Amino acid sequence: MLHRGHIGIIKMKHLARTCCWWPNIDKDISDMIKSCTICSKLQPLQKPTFNSWKEPKQVWSRLHMDFAGPIMNSKWLIIVDAKSKFPIVVDMKNNTSAKYVRDALEQVIDWFGPPQTLVTDNGPPFNSYEMKKFYDKYAIKHITSPPYHPASNGLAERFVRSFKEGMLKEQQAGQTNKFCSIRNVLRCYRWTPHTSTGLSPANMMLSYNIRTEFDIMKPDEPTERQYQPKYTVGQLVWTLKHQLNNRPQWVEAIIVKSISSMIYEIQLNDGQHYKRHQNQLRPRYLS
Repeated sequence: MLHRGHIGIIKMKHLARTCCWWPNIDKDISDMIKSCTICSKLQPLQKPTFNSWKEPKQVWSRLHMDFAGPIMNSKWLIIVDAKSKFPIVVDMKNNTSAKYVRDALEQVIDWFGPPQTLVTDNGPPFNSYEMKKFYDKYAIKHITSPPYHPASNGLAERFVRSFKEGMLKEQQAGQTNKFCSIRNVLRCYRWTPHTSTGLSPANMMLSYNIRTEFDIMKPDEPTERQYQPKYTVGQLVWTLKHQLNNRPQWVEAIIVKSISSMIYEIQLNDGQHYKRHQNQLRPRYLS
């Protein structure tokens, strides 16, 4: 009678307390609901619990991979490094077969080498016999996420979302060339500090700072050692004049231009101009 409408455990306890009581009432009501087949079949999903992936010790040791699209008439293979968050995007046209995925990964391996672990969903291209041979070839540990649980491959899923938003914004801005769009999206993502690391993905992946437009705006930092020119414009010098089949000899000249810290333009007494290193010059003094 108390469970006639298959009400929940809280409401059933409240209803029971308004009209009756017996020893172990709460336990009996809980056991009754747990044993109800209808309630068990229609039980709502439990609050999801997540356990973060262990942080890799080095870059390019664990990769997360997924597909995005169609976007701008193409499907895209998304690969994200778990340590640096550095993304790689490959235009698959509209062919996501295992052969094309393998060929794309071969090109990526040409650049960075094979990873230790590769995380994907349960899509057929990633779990085909051809791909399993590929994983064995490079001793790659292939981990798949549970079906209908994309959060297990959350790193790739998050970048897929960022990639889609970025490409859509490029289209809204009037960009119709998909290759220009993907260049803008990837440069922005790779060169901007990531919220979880504080460093740009490119910096972590390549171990040096990318020289962006913002760096070009900064004034040049003075070098530790400032070279003082050895000679000044208008200074009298001797310079070596080379002659074919004859020994070089010192002739009179004057400095007319400082080209760099060690290179000068000189003028001889006959008006001819030459470029000389400071090692080919020596001071000339008037008597």
